Amino acid sequence: DKDTVVSANLTLGFSEGYLNDQYKVVQRTDNVSIDDGMGGTINLPVDNLYRENRPDNSFRQVLQLEARRYIEPADGVIDGILRLSHDDYGVFSQTVQIEWRQSIGENFQIFPFIRYYHQNAADFFVRSLDGLPIATPSANPDGSGINYSADYRLSSFNSLSGGVRLRYQFNDNISASAAFERYVMSGNGSASDRSPELAYASANIWTFGISAEF
Repeated sequence: DKDTVVSANLTLGFSEGYLNDQYKVVQRTDNVSIDDGMGGTINLPVDNLYRENRPDNSFRQVLQLEARRYIEPADGVIDGILRLSHDDYGVFSQTVQIEWRQSIGENFQIFPFIRYYHQNAADFFVRSLDGLPIATPSANPDGSGINYSADYRLSSFNSLSGGVRLRYQFNDNISASAAFERYVMSGNGSASDRSPELAYASANIWTFGISAEF
């Protein structure tokens, strides 16, 4: 079929070393005993923050399937992408994207699109360290021992985005582009697998550009 193009791509990646995000922390409520002034003690709960401790290696596999078909009556192209990703953190994600590519006249193009993404939580994702069998978390975790992270990017969540891209070709060397995208994230699954809702972003994204080739 001369109007259809199908492709498949498999990408493997291995990372080793310090893989923690130094700006990500995990909360734990510790009890601190203080003298009550009458010969006894009072236990007060204190929230402490500790650095996350991810594994020191990661193996990731990504399979992408793509199909494009030219629709002659509309003089446009529909493009569909399915991307499956898995790593040994235990995260399995799926992305589905559909885009329509339409030329209007000789110089103008419009590309409406929609994209859906889902992933489950990493095996070591936690909302807090409460209940984990850790005496005192390390101040400089190195991936050894019990792994833990409260990074929302390792939680179970969905995202949905949609928008439109525009492109105008002035001549063979200069073109201008503009795009709008609405992006919404939300947690899913059990309470222990997702971050608090405030961690998930929603955004209206505008981009503008000019390209020149010489």
